[in-house]
Amino acid sequence: MSIVKKLTEKDLKARISTLWIIVLINILAADVFTFVLPGSEDKIQVTQVMMLAFAVIQEIPIAMIYLSRILKERVNRRANIIASVITIVYIIAGCSVTLHYLFFAVMEILAMLLIIKYSRKLTEGAAQPVDR
Repeated sequence: MSIVKKLTEKDLKARISTLWIIVLINILAADVFTFVLPGSEDKIQVTQVMMLAFAVIQEIPIAMIYLSRILKERVNRRANIIASVITIVYIIAGCSVTLHYLFFAVMEILAMLLIIKYSRKLTEGAAQPVDR
């Protein structure tokens, strides 16, 4: 006899929020590892405008940690999917051929694909259980 575990909306929101934490930590780790590489400071002239743009994009996963727990299901679903797509584009656009960056990028993208998968399961009516 098999038991099918049901995930409630609250469980899905907690998983999504946790995945955003994983994405954020991986993004930060990739950046730190890159700064440690010899010659990394010589690669590009960084301006304040670029740093502001990076900060704004970096704020997406930070905000989604909280927002994915509190937003209503319909808005939550859309916000997580849009935020995941924007963040995936950011990761691919900033792609480096260093092995550590490729590893972190793959982990980040896999986590965001799970975010999209779980977000699509969010429904109207938080009392309804949702299949895994």
